[in-house]
Amino acid sequence: MNIQKIDLIEEDYNNLTDSSAKIFNSTMLNIFSERSKKVSCSNLINNYQKKSNIYQPSKIDPRIYNEISNIFFDSVDNDFECIELSPINPFGLNSSLTFTNQNNVLSCIRNSEVISDSSLAMALECAYRIKTSKENNINLASSTRLLRMQNYSNGKKSHWSQHFRACSLVSSFRNENINMFSTLKLQIYNWLNAINNLKDNLDIKAINVNLCYLPLIGEIYKLHNVELQSVLMNTVNPDYDVFTQYQIELPYAISFNDNIENLEVTRDYLLTMQKIFDIFKKNVITPLTEKYNDIEFNLQLNRKSGLTYYDSICYDIEVVFKNGQKLVLVDGGVTNWIGKILSDSKEKCVTSGMGLEYLGRVYKRIR
Repeated sequence: MNIQKIDLIEEDYNNLTDSSAKIFNSTMLNIFSERSKKVSCSNLINNYQKKSNIYQPSKIDPRIYNEISNIFFDSVDNDFECIELSPINPFGLNSSLTFTNQNNVLSCIRNSEVISDSSLAMALECAYRIKTSKENNINLASSTRLLRMQNYSNGKKSHWSQHFRACSLVSSFRNENINMFSTLKLQIYNWLNAINNLKDNLDIKAINVNLCYLPLIGEIYKLHNVELQSVLMNTVNPDYDVFTQYQIELPYAISFNDNIENLEVTRDYLLTMQKIFDIFKKNVITPLTEKYNDIEFNLQLNRKSGLTYYDSICYDIEVVFKNGQKLVLVDGGVTNWIGKILSDSKEKCVTSGMGLEYLGRVYKRIR
């Protein structure tokens, strides 16, 4: 793509990038005010048409979004506070806490950016409450419309929209004792409640929960000389399979119903695998199966998404529809975002989200 820009002298460029937010915003407000005077009514339709993916209404009936969101909120409200997020965040929230490129976020003047990840906004709210009110173990739920600047008009994800609604959970905890596993268990439990309450309207036949320990994935990839950058570039490419690409002879996942000692692996990471398997089974899986004994719980080994987004542990919840199609409905994991914001490495959170783009297309409304 050919990007045209005005070349500034070094002094002006440095003044714009290094000056205080107040000076920058004042300058840009004046520029936008002058530019707006040159926009004619006929320009509006042309601009709307050129950037239609960003401006056009969603193709999903809003009553479907509302119905799914209400079921989600009703399913989790015993354990989570349901909140409505602002449509904007402080500038740099995404790029400072994650590896997200600022170009993938709609940046604004007044030191703000349009919300593109509700989990980050909720983590910031948790950090604010911890700092100002000394709250602990904060659990928040939201259903939010998000805007991302990546163009999904080509390739396998052409059905994706740049603005969409997502339901999210964020739970803060201090990383002491078994708080992390208790928080993971709480989130997964509530997601399973929500999915079970949506199940009949989505023709879901089966539910699989896949837990993943990222340092173990790192060990596997390192021993098999997997190029991490190649994996990161193909996280949304359904045709890219890490194990196939690098001829890794391992199962994609190990069921917690199986005996891991029967796994015929002699690699150095087997001890790590056995240890993590036992820890997950004791602290997360066994308590959850007391209510959800019909759900398949797995230790995930072939993972390519979220490798630089989450901190140590992540999970996804995959559903199998009655027509045989599979979909990762929920993705979540542990992050250190709150610790970064508060400069306290003990403060962490479990974050998770469920995009409603595909669900809105297959959901059967309650009449």
